[in-house]
Amino acid sequence: MTVFPTALALEIKAGKGKASPLIKSSEGAWLETDLKRLKKGEAQFDEGQDVRGPLNLAVWVEEKDKKDRKKETRILVFGDDDWLTDKYVELGGNKELLSKGLSWLRSREKLLSLSKPKVANSFLFLSQGEKLTITVVPLLVLPLLCLLLAGLVALRRRS
Repeated sequence: MTVFPTALALEIKAGKGKASPLIKSSEGAWLETDLKRLKKGEAQFDEGQDVRGPLNLAVWVEEKDKKDRKKETRILVFGDDDWLTDKYVELGGNKELLSKGLSWLRSREKLLSLSKPKVANSFLFLSQGEKLTITVVPLLVLPLLCLLLAGLVALRRRS
């Protein structure tokens, strides 16, 4: 699993060399074209305007030299410019993708085996109600309950 927080879709066009998708999105993803609604957090799929997934998020390109077949040019293109920033490099398999991608660029294919990443980060997505419950119960409900029980014990001891 890799994390591309602001990914753009890439299109592969026929050319001299070989090109193929390296990373694709799921079928449930889409390319949002209305950036104003996206910035407001109101993005939704609009048939005929947006592009439905799967989308190419990263592409590899390889071209051999016509004169010297041993020489080749290799390129990795990612549709996201901040997946390797300090904020995201530790998430998912981003760091391993970088390492393996650099090995491929240096023509060391034998180093391209991707191992299953160790889950260091886990994500928790909560609804507004769940967030409110997690905040209110320990900060308000439990302390008030303790005060109420302490008051009841004090009243009972006095009588």
